[in-house]
Amino acid sequence: MLGRNRRQTFLIRLTLHTLNRQSACIPSLIVFAQSMESPALND
Repeated sequence: MLGRNRRQTFLIRLTLHTLNRQSACIPSLIVFAQSMESPALND
Protein backbone atom coordinates (compact mmCIF):
# COMPACT_ATOMS: atom_id res chain seq x y z
CA MET A 1 0.00 0.00 0.00
CA LEU A 2 2.89 2.36 0.75
CA GLY A 3 4.28 1.71 -2.72
CA ARG A 4 0.99 2.64 -4.34
CA ASN A 5 0.72 5.78 -2.22
CA ARG A 6 4.25 6.80 -3.15
CA ARG A 7 3.56 6.27 -6.84
CA GLN A 8 0.31 8.24 -6.62
CA THR A 9 2.15 11.11 -4.93
CA PHE A 10 4.77 11.00 -7.68
CA LEU A 11 2.09 11.10 -10.38
CA ILE A 12 0.40 14.06 -8.67
CA ARG A 13 3.74 15.89 -8.45
CA LEU A 14 4.49 15.15 -12.09
CA THR A 15 1.05 16.40 -13.13
CA LEU A 16 1.43 19.61 -11.13
CA HIS A 17 4.92 20.17 -12.56
CA THR A 18 3.60 19.66 -16.09
CA LEU A 19 0.71 22.06 -15.47
CA ASN A 20 3.09 24.68 -14.07
CA ARG A 21 5.41 24.31 -17.04
CA GLN A 22 2.59 24.49 -19.57
CA SER A 23 0.45 27.06 -17.72
CA ALA A 24 0.93 29.47 -20.62
CA CYS A 25 -0.87 26.99 -22.91
CA ILE A 26 -3.94 26.62 -20.69
CA PRO A 27 -5.80 29.76 -21.90
CA SER A 28 -5.36 28.71 -25.54
CA LEU A 29 -6.59 25.22 -24.65
CA ILE A 30 -9.70 26.72 -23.03
CA VAL A 31 -10.33 28.87 -26.10
CA PHE A 32 -9.85 25.81 -28.30
CA ALA A 33 -12.33 23.79 -26.21
CA GLN A 34 -14.88 26.60 -26.35
CA SER A 35 -14.45 26.95 -30.11
CA MET A 36 -15.01 23.20 -30.45
CA GLU A 37 -18.21 23.41 -28.37
CA SER A 38 -19.64 26.58 -29.90
CA PRO A 39 -20.90 25.03 -33.19
CA ALA A 40 -22.96 22.50 -31.22
CA LEU A 41 -24.39 25.27 -29.06
CA ASN A 42 -25.19 27.41 -32.11
CA ASP A 43 -26.84 24.46 -33.82
